Amino acid sequence: MKTLLPLCWLAVTSFAATDSKPYCLNDPSSSDRLLVVQEFREGDDLPWDVDHGNHLDVLKTDTGEVFRPDVMFTPKVVLPGDLDPRDGRGAKVPEGLHLLVWELARPTQKWSSIQRLAGHYELTHGGETRWVDVPLMLEQGADPIDWEDETLEEAGFKLKARIEGLRMLQVQITERPWEFDEAVLLDEDDKEFAYQGSSTTGDVWTQSFEIGDRELEGLRLVVRMDDGTEHTLDKFSEGAKYKRAKGSSWKKAGLQLETRVAVVPRFSAKGTGNFDLYRKYRWLDAKGRALDLWPRSSASGGGKAFATDCMVPSELPKGARLELGLLVGAKTEKLLYEHLDIPAPR
Repeated sequence: MKTLLPLCWLAVTSFAATDSKPYCLNDPSSSDRLLVVQEFREGDDLPWDVDHGNHLDVLKTDTGEVFRPDVMFTPKVVLPGDLDPRDGRGAKVPEGLHLLVWELARPTQKWSSIQRLAGHYELTHGGETRWVDVPLMLEQGADPIDWEDETLEEAGFKLKARIEGLRMLQVQITERPWEFDEAVLLDEDDKEFAYQGSSTTGDVWTQSFEIGDRELEGLRLVVRMDDGTEHTLDKFSEGAKYKRAKGSSWKKAGLQLETRVAVVPRFSAKGTGNFDLYRKYRWLDAKGRALDLWPRSSASGGGKAFATDCMVPSELPKGARLELGLLVGAKTEKLLYEHLDIPAPR
């Protein structure tokens, strides 16, 4: 899938076009882990993806302890709209910021710094993002039509687009949204349904599960709290309006839980194109300002085949529009890196 430029070796002590020095912090989601984070902002030669061919040299603390190799990971790129690994409360990485993150095991002995963080990775970086208007005015359920756009054509995409309706069970949790860990929907065999979208607006957290044509009988929604306790809802209404779950357990947990069944539109497109140029979706308001909505979307490709889809929220501000981001002019290279004396978290 790497088709932008031939690979080459570059010896660098940090990522090109930025003076950002990596820093170490405690992983908010695991007491046994550390994160080493390097930040990249607009104007830098932004990283987009770390692919195959990665290598991380043996790491040691200043006291000589070696980090356990079974939990060392080569870096991953975290993009705007992804969950911010530095925040344990579900915050998203804002626009204009990219993170390169290494996950490491916490040393067992007293230490004050990582002596050396070095290795190499195959990195897609640079280029510019162009945003393409998504044709949401298509008739739901109709046959796919050609998606015509100048940037799509320049980037080598030939796609057909359509809008389909998916039957969803939607869940809203309000009041204390960060007191719970997760919500999962299970069938009679305890198999989880894949969630198809989530959003947070103020104190309201919403998640959608695709249930297709199946009956609601036998489904269970399990809400898991940060302290390890669980609360279960096993009775749902078929109505399109949210219905509040009753019971003392929800009140005791400080949660207000509501569910409904709705047919939610999903935009999808299939055809050919360069998968490396895909850059996710974003919602804008009528004045072109980015909305605090991070739509669930996906893309897949192999050779020249390309497919992408994006869920459309059932409630949007008037005049809101959806855009697909394409990365144009990026390059993929194998880069050497070396960072010395990274202080331990305080």
